[in-house]
Amino acid sequence: MIRKFGYLIVLPIFLSTIAFVYIQSRPPSSIKLISNASEPIEIIRDLDGVPHIHAKNIFDASYGAGYAMAQDRLWQIDIFRRTSKGTLSELLGESSLEIDIFIRNIKLNRFSERDTTDISPEAQKILDAFAAGINDSAKSMWLLPIEYYLTRSTFKEFVISDTLAGLHFVALTLGMTWGNDVLRHQLYQLLGEDAEWIIPSLKKIVRPKSFIISNDELPEELRGDFGEIEEEHLTEKVDFDVDLLQQAAGSNSWAISGKYTVSGKPINVNDPHLATTIPSIWYFYHIHLPGNNIAGCASSGFPLIIIGRSSFTSWTATSLKSDDIDLFMEKIHDGKYLYGEEYLDLKEFEEVIQIKGQEPRKFIFKETLHGPILENSIAGGRKLSPTLPNGDTESLAFCFTNNWLKDNNIDFYHKLLFAKKVEDIRSIIHYFNVGRLSYIFTTQSGDIYFQATGRLPIREVDGSLVLAGWEVKNTWKGFVPHEEMPYVINPEKGYIITANNYVADSNYKHSRNLGNYFSQGRAERIEELIQEKINKGEKFTAADQIKLQQDELDVFAREGVPHMVKMLKVPNEYSEQVKVMKEWDFVLSRNSKAGAIYVAWVRQIARNIIKDKVSEDRQHSFVKSLFMQLNLHKIFSPDYPSIEKLCDNPKTERIETCQELVSESFVEACKITEGKAWGELHAQWLRHLPFTNIPFLSKFFDRTHSVGGMYSTVHSTHFDWASESFLSAYGPGMKFIIDMGNNEEHYWSISAGENGNIFNKFYCNLLESHHYGNLTRFTFAG
Repeated sequence: MIRKFGYLIVLPIFLSTIAFVYIQSRPPSSIKLISNASEPIEIIRDLDGVPHIHAKNIFDASYGAGYAMAQDRLWQIDIFRRTSKGTLSELLGESSLEIDIFIRNIKLNRFSERDTTDISPEAQKILDAFAAGINDSAKSMWLLPIEYYLTRSTFKEFVISDTLAGLHFVALTLGMTWGNDVLRHQLYQLLGEDAEWIIPSLKKIVRPKSFIISNDELPEELRGDFGEIEEEHLTEKVDFDVDLLQQAAGSNSWAISGKYTVSGKPINVNDPHLATTIPSIWYFYHIHLPGNNIAGCASSGFPLIIIGRSSFTSWTATSLKSDDIDLFMEKIHDGKYLYGEEYLDLKEFEEVIQIKGQEPRKFIFKETLHGPILENSIAGGRKLSPTLPNGDTESLAFCFTNNWLKDNNIDFYHKLLFAKKVEDIRSIIHYFNVGRLSYIFTTQSGDIYFQATGRLPIREVDGSLVLAGWEVKNTWKGFVPHEEMPYVINPEKGYIITANNYVADSNYKHSRNLGNYFSQGRAERIEELIQEKINKGEKFTAADQIKLQQDELDVFAREGVPHMVKMLKVPNEYSEQVKVMKEWDFVLSRNSKAGAIYVAWVRQIARNIIKDKVSEDRQHSFVKSLFMQLNLHKIFSPDYPSIEKLCDNPKTERIETCQELVSESFVEACKITEGKAWGELHAQWLRHLPFTNIPFLSKFFDRTHSVGGMYSTVHSTHFDWASESFLSAYGPGMKFIIDMGNNEEHYWSISAGENGNIFNKFYCNLLESHHYGNLTRFTFAG
């Protein structure tokens, strides 16, 4: 009797689980949509689960895109819009509160609500249709994604401000330079000008070798003497411990003129390096309209293709890496702040945050004319003092470009779908306000065209250090006009490369407003490989670009290791490892033992340089700084001034040398790597949001995959240097290659798969091929 009773309990649970998994595992099938469309929309799914949307106009296509995207990515759409608007706690509870506080503190949610009141009728129609597609798709589901059941939550209707908030959030994360302003300020207080060697901003130290636009390529109307810009060094202490989320690694993009391609038309290539999540941030789809086909990727929750091609043009993007955020120290007293010779009233704004399982919590934030005062939150930084003293205090105001710029990006992407010539694209760049991106366009007529999009703040003072808010001269003087943003059309060399490198040299008239935080290495290697083939008289195909995207030679290692090896003075037991380094080809492949030692070596050098100069609890912030990492290979070169005093431990009487520091770091690296190859230590980590933070669930939802490369290689795989692990949390989340002269030679991939459902066969079917195999080839019916 008891056994039968047990069966009655267990059997329904077992059968329900089987039914649940079966329903969840079924990929969306092709479908015809009639409601909420002017004419029927057909969504045809191919063998990779990719939706091909057949519609009569872009508004119906937007509805179909929302419907299809929600079928594959409903949970991701939900979690991303909540992150962007600061409503995660409503879904996930107290664990997400600090992120919500930061988003509300910097007013990201308010930007999106503001922008909904000032969009064009066409943008309104696209956004309404897209939101309706998402909501109708959610309503049609038998079962919601499993994440809703595990979090005991449900889907809340998607609204158009959710899309706009996502644009502002992406703009924020693509920059992330402002944390380095705090770190440089704190280092300057400790080391003076020697801080430049650790987190450099001056070109004389960085010595960039690659510019998107060289001096002779810059259009005449953009040339001018930008003059000297003042650098301010505050004596006041910045009482903040920057504890940012990991910095996005950036992206690669390049275009090759038709004079160097087999097809005789341009080839356009892109692989954005953002957070490697599962599912990928990117979603691939194909739209068929009368007279125009469009294929490419959008981010989840966005209605139009951000990277892709139409029947007429193609467009690829990387982060411009311009400095669009400054931090202002404010002197505050009795509810007022000093500006010039007078005290102005602090403004206040209130935010109420809903927290799952708790009463709503009210927060009062303050702001100056520079922006909101940063409060204590893990995403933005922690005040080092638990409480600040009464009376005169200094606080940091967050001055973000988007605070003053309204979003018109929907109009830009809408009109871009139908642009046919460079002149058409040039005529719509004024719509692009939110975010600073480097776009490369190619046209069917054969043009290649680079355009820096967005707006740059106009400064009189260098923004790479914390600024005095009370000094009137430090306040931004407006924004660079769209038509004066850097661009180049059909450069003589026959190619354009953007890889977060310096945009233009000193002859650009707004050069000082670009900022100082750019990446080198990847652009240099891409140019080297392209120019090498041109010099041989060989022509390019789209398939060639797949291998170029997988290149793992590190130009920084090639430049720095020979000098570093000469400095080594280590025990005989490490002679074999020294020999391995001397014979290394500088390729950070998965099977490279020298590559493993090198990465661990430079990481230990970073730690050892900083460990005696800042408190132990602060060291992680500096080691984590990407801009500290980028310069390490150079500082021991005989071509540079001596940095011996940076290698000395000021806490000891003995003077330590750089040879000792480099040698000690090498021994530590050998012990850490234990003779393992780089791929045995280094893996791409695809994180599920939010279950990556729950050990039991992360094993079920997350994925890892052995990879080579590093941030500075073309195949870029960036890991957190403050961690003991070598797991890469940033890398190529999407790849896209277009040959404008051969519709059979188009390739795409995303880092995991098209579908976000853990039980679905398209959840992570592309993982190995995405990094090292052949990308998915598709025919573009132009």
